[in-house]
Amino acid sequence: MSRAVYSGWACVWCGASLQRGGEPAGRARGSVGAHVLDVDVYQCLPGAGCSSLRSKQTGDD
Repeated sequence: MSRAVYSGWACVWCGASLQRGGEPAGRARGSVGAHVLDVDVYQCLPGAGCSSLRSKQTGDD
């Protein structure tokens, strides 16, 4: 996961910048030994970026 995605600055699916905002896409879980590295991740807003591509591919509207 890139630093931008980890920091919530980029879409978890396509890596596009979320300067205009994003919506929650879930939680990425990870750990290194006893250190928990879980982080909330975000995706493009509906109708913008990759979310518009996913809806066309799956037929969701």
